[in-house]
Amino acid sequence: MKRILILVAISLFLCFIANSFQGGGGEATKKPKPTAKPRTAAAAKPRVALPKRSLTGTTNGEVTTPSGLKYRDELVGTGESPRIGQNVTAHYIGRLENGTKFDSSMDRGQPFSFRIGTGAVIKGWDEGVMTMKVGGKRRLIIPPHLSYGAAGRPPNIPPNATLIFEVELLSVNAANPTAPELSAPPAPATAALTIRSTPPNSSIFVDGQSIGVTDEDGLLNLPSLKPGDHIISGRKERYRDAQMPVFLEANQTQTAHLELSPLSGTLTVTLNVSGAQIEIPNHGNYDDEVSNLELDAGTYSIHAAKPGYRTVTQKVAIEAGRHSDVSLTLELTDEERLAQQAKNVAALTQLTQNYYLNNEFDRFVSAANRALDAGASLEFRLQHHHAFASLHTVKLTLTARSISFDPQVTEGVFCSFRPFTLPIEIVTVAQVEEGERFLSMRANGTYLKLTLQDSTNPKKTYTLNFADPASYFVQGGRGTAMESRTEATQALTALSRVVQYASIVARSSSRTPAGGSATASGASSSATKELIAKAIDAAGGLALLQSIKDMYSASTASIVAQGNQTIAVKTYWAAPDKYRQEMASNKTTNIYLFDGREGSVFTLNGKAPKLADATKQMRIITKLGGSGLYLHLLEPDTNLQLLGRQQVNGKLSEGIKVTDKDNDTYEIYFDAETYLPVKYAYQLRASTGMLYIEGIVTAYFEVQGFKIPRQGKSYVNGTLNAEERLTEVKINPGLSTSLFLKPVK
Repeated sequence: MKRILILVAISLFLCFIANSFQGGGGEATKKPKPTAKPRTAAAAKPRVALPKRSLTGTTNGEVTTPSGLKYRDELVGTGESPRIGQNVTAHYIGRLENGTKFDSSMDRGQPFSFRIGTGAVIKGWDEGVMTMKVGGKRRLIIPPHLSYGAAGRPPNIPPNATLIFEVELLSVNAANPTAPELSAPPAPATAALTIRSTPPNSSIFVDGQSIGVTDEDGLLNLPSLKPGDHIISGRKERYRDAQMPVFLEANQTQTAHLELSPLSGTLTVTLNVSGAQIEIPNHGNYDDEVSNLELDAGTYSIHAAKPGYRTVTQKVAIEAGRHSDVSLTLELTDEERLAQQAKNVAALTQLTQNYYLNNEFDRFVSAANRALDAGASLEFRLQHHHAFASLHTVKLTLTARSISFDPQVTEGVFCSFRPFTLPIEIVTVAQVEEGERFLSMRANGTYLKLTLQDSTNPKKTYTLNFADPASYFVQGGRGTAMESRTEATQALTALSRVVQYASIVARSSSRTPAGGSATASGASSSATKELIAKAIDAAGGLALLQSIKDMYSASTASIVAQGNQTIAVKTYWAAPDKYRQEMASNKTTNIYLFDGREGSVFTLNGKAPKLADATKQMRIITKLGGSGLYLHLLEPDTNLQLLGRQQVNGKLSEGIKVTDKDNDTYEIYFDAETYLPVKYAYQLRASTGMLYIEGIVTAYFEVQGFKIPRQGKSYVNGTLNAEERLTEVKINPGLSTSLFLKPVK
């Protein structure tokens, strides 16, 4: 039981974010047989001179020559021995050491002929047949360096293979019938090689000697090279040297492709502001600056971003062996610039309204939040929708402290609600819903639903539904339905985000933490609010956190408690209370699920483990997932207690103890300098007793502006349980609700 609990606990830092891969047969003139040397070899070696006929050792009739060749005569012939340059004809069977036959002239019914001593066959054959006599039979044991070496001859001859041949020498004939006695070796055979280089115009060397330069197409033809082993090298300025071994067969044309990789250059990026993020796609994210970063030659897009500033993108060409400097200037957005000047509250308010009217909704949300923080009052003309099919224009006014509703914009219109101005924190729900949920027929109507809590009776709520100003009712065969413009959903969603922002900030400002006297509570409330505000800002800002509806992440974890077993982890999180985690090893895949009410464990290929306190554990992890870590700190029914400072990862941190409406208690610690989360802790009851679970964050990165823990460790009762590293994160991927449903058995 404890081991299963430990498995769930590996989501150390993911709690913060999302709980937070030619031989044998054929014609004798083309196949390798024993004669065909591979076209490439693992290493170039000088041609080995034919050995003298003195022997280094004889054991049970087996002879070992100085080169390492071994042979044993099964039958000594009575005819002549071949001489260099003569044509010899033989039958053979070739086998590997394990007895596998890879080639046989006897199977083909055709003996094999070659010119001995000219490099036309592998070295072991040249040497081993040279001392035979016609009519003789010999067993050759040829080591790799005298045959096909480290390259082998796929698919029949593996790398570094020792080959065994049974050879019968049938005849020896003069290479030139008119001159049977060769007073000197024949003219050496040649081989042709075409070199193709990437990039073109590369200098080519053969066995260390310069031999030419490839042309604009990267080609260089070498028609007369000596057969045998060679090393082909390529060189070009700002590229790394490249080389490859080749074996050239006599009277054959071969091709070698040399690829030279570019040398790297270095890059330094500086910004005019601090606290910004620099992103180099497919390479990494960096804080504030990049200094002497080594990059392969090529063109890169450099992105710099900071909340409140316009994102800047600039392309830079990195040249091999050279340094590039890039200086980026980030400018304040209009709303940020106005928000920093109190006298421009009116201009900021106007800018907010302009964004809304021009359908620039992302800018509208940012500007509206800034305007509210600066003390602005924002007015919106909407249509109030009653239970019956009627709409009338109303005015909704928002400030950082209040929400006002005026239904009497148009005279003579009846409204069941009277005008009111109430504290903004009484808004408990601000969400957009589709019209078919309210009407008897399907339509394209979209509504903003606001739920307000009665200040005198917390269990009592009121609901107001607002439509976009351009919405209208249509009559159909099944009744009346409302139509809304295409942008209505975006517009009302943006407005709901602003209402949520104002309500959350107001609730945070008015909270009194649990415990302590009135005086102590007041001091604690101020310090707690400041710590939460700094943590939210460090994570990416409240508006960003509110926009995160779901997240997906993938990671790898090493389970120390199980011999460093590596498992793959996939985590899915959806606000406010949906969670799913899949842990896959080489034997089984377990699914840990919280559907908003109950925690469960399932398996895809085995018996599901049992958790003593699955619901509580999964519920806590869900609260620590995605943006839930931060937004749960702002919930009205959540009690907070400052825990003071302690050392985490050798750095000072500040802690908060959280006790929420479910009576779940957990601790969160934030770095005292960066205000990023560095530790979480909670307790669970198991059959073996209480388990104290901790997660420690050791590295971060940023995804779409959200600072996310990337790497960390988990502990159970003080013992290291797992180490985990994030490999992929997707924010707002639009997860299907079916992910969080219990699997159907």
